[in-house]
Amino acid sequence: MKITFLGTGAAWGNPELGCNCDACSYARTHGGKDRRRRTALFVETSSEKLLVDCGPDIREQLMGQRASPGLEYDPIEEFDALLITHSHTDHINGLDELSALRRSEWVDSIPAYATESAWGEIMKRFGYLVGNEGEGRLFIRRLAFPGVQLVGLQTNVTPFKVEHGPTAPGAVGYIFQDGDKKVVYTGDFYDVPIRDERLKEPDLLIMECNWYNEPRTQPKTSWHMSFQRALSFIQSWSPKRVVLVHISHEDFTRTPLNTPIGTRPKNHAEWQLSVNRKRNQVGLGGLPIEVSYDGMVVTI
Repeated sequence: MKITFLGTGAAWGNPELGCNCDACSYARTHGGKDRRRRTALFVETSSEKLLVDCGPDIREQLMGQRASPGLEYDPIEEFDALLITHSHTDHINGLDELSALRRSEWVDSIPAYATESAWGEIMKRFGYLVGNEGEGRLFIRRLAFPGVQLVGLQTNVTPFKVEHGPTAPGAVGYIFQDGDKKVVYTGDFYDVPIRDERLKEPDLLIMECNWYNEPRTQPKTSWHMSFQRALSFIQSWSPKRVVLVHISHEDFTRTPLNTPIGTRPKNHAEWQLSVNRKRNQVGLGGLPIEVSYDGMVVTI
């Protein structure tokens, strides 16, 4: 499998509009791996090409454009299906952008998968794009049931339930299995309510990591994952490799729920150094845990 990280940032990207914090100021000045668009993935298996989430940056993401020279990737000209993790705007507000694909030769209707609860929210905003098989709409509405392999794909893809708060009903992550390789993508989450053995020992774990330190306000205001809490999931699931996504400019060293594990990283290099240091301290020194960046490509 080949995974292209189309975007690796949080809900408003990085640098965030109007923010002059250290992280945003650094990204604005230096660009490179610190300019992050909204998180989305492109997964290429032996039989299919799958787009995971479709946020407001999707046009530039599919065109292979990157704000910083040297981090471009090949344009994505076709894919076989769209997988949606949840209905927050940073994951679905680019759906109408895909209407332009109607003018190309390869697209008729795109199978799109989401849970029933997520579809309820999606239909309120983008119902004009969605229909059933044969109705001629841009997206063919297909249901994702947690714990059940998606129907209609050649690749074995199974959604699993995650907790991401009351504003993201039906949020899921996805397990991709292609031959003897397994990739787990958590999507945005605070917890996984059902302990699924299928999450264990993936070749690659793609994991949300909104902050480095855990904020005291969890979970009432955000329902996201910090690196401080992510370590327990990593230890439980025993992946062979980890890539962290959904990196935010925020952090909470002043009011952490637990003793801070370090000062706030303000750029990609500091993030990676901080992650490496803490990984070694907790006995995971042999495990690759990588901080992602837009345009990153991983092949397993």
